[in-house]
Amino acid sequence: MGFPKWLLLQNTTTMVDLPNASISGPLPENIDHMMPMLRELYLKNNLMNGSIPKSLCNSKFLEALDLSNNMFSGSIPNCWRKNQSFNFIDLSSNNLSGLFPSTMGLLSYLLVLHLNNNSLNGELHMALKSFTSLLVLDLGENKFFGNLTSIVGGEISNHSLKMLRLRKNLVSGYIPLELCFFSRLQILDLADNNLTGRIPPCFGKFPIMVNATQLMKHIIDDYWSWAHLKEVVKGRYLEYTRKTLGLESSIDLSSNNLIGSIPNELIFLKDLHILNLSWNHLSGKIPEKIGQMENLESLDFSQNGLSGTIPNSMSSLTKLSHLNLSGPIPTGYQLQTLEDPTIYVSNPQLCGAPLLKKCSNDVLPPPIDNLNDNDEGALTRMWFYIIVMLGFATGF
Repeated sequence: MGFPKWLLLQNTTTMVDLPNASISGPLPENIDHMMPMLRELYLKNNLMNGSIPKSLCNSKFLEALDLSNNMFSGSIPNCWRKNQSFNFIDLSSNNLSGLFPSTMGLLSYLLVLHLNNNSLNGELHMALKSFTSLLVLDLGENKFFGNLTSIVGGEISNHSLKMLRLRKNLVSGYIPLELCFFSRLQILDLADNNLTGRIPPCFGKFPIMVNATQLMKHIIDDYWSWAHLKEVVKGRYLEYTRKTLGLESSIDLSSNNLIGSIPNELIFLKDLHILNLSWNHLSGKIPEKIGQMENLESLDFSQNGLSGTIPNSMSSLTKLSHLNLSGPIPTGYQLQTLEDPTIYVSNPQLCGAPLLKKCSNDVLPPPIDNLNDNDEGALTRMWFYIIVMLGFATGF
């Protein structure tokens, strides 16, 4: 079924919402003339193809455009104008190619931009700095290259952006310190790129990830509820929509070439839910006080060069439901409840209960509720009594 012709005759229509309607074929080229009063056009999850009409650049009133999950191809029109009313554009999950349209940076009212899961390419464009009110920028699953300084800096970095997602591109270079000044950043996904250097310690200062009351203040933001997110969480892709996205916060820097230690400052992110630093070249120890990150639900440090034992404080992470680490598993509290061995998959160096693999010398770390840093003498005496009792039993 093509685009409904009867609908084109409704020249006073202000909203078209036809998701999952099996509409096929192209979008009418002159839709701006047939429906001049149109403000919202939602056609996601259909079978539409062809190119995106240039006539959309002439729309005077269109505020929301959702053509996601179709089969549109070709490039995105590069004819956008400064005074257009667009607040929301979602062209994700199509077959779009070509460069990022530089004139899209002229859309000064734009709040949400989803271009993810296409075949767009080229260098991250300086035009992105022109967005002064953008809340969501999702360019993931494309072929963009360049470094983060192309989009970090200028007015966009100070107050507005809540989601920055560049997963699975060709972004390279260091993580710029300017990123730490994104004061409202809630979701940061830079996974599966070519980033190098160290994780900035100032990542431990993102206000919304530090204090949940800051998060609650901004949940009511208009158009933030329009955003969506497909993220790798707990080892699989999960879809976050308007009902759940506003309550989540995450940092994913996995599958890059990052070096150095895990910054101790990350422990201040008490309201961070998802932290993934896997598949890098990180070294050193896991921060001893990581248990202070009390709202972590998913934690992945696997496939790095970390050394030392897993901190006992991790047993205080009572909301943790996915863990991927290496080393002895601490006993006590939350980690004893993670009894499914698949939780610890892809980490042959992990040992201790609930796994069958014993740690070196068959000695597991003691429960944190029975031993602290000043109890080494007590532990020695305990083993002495055990050895004496075993000797007595053998002699008897």
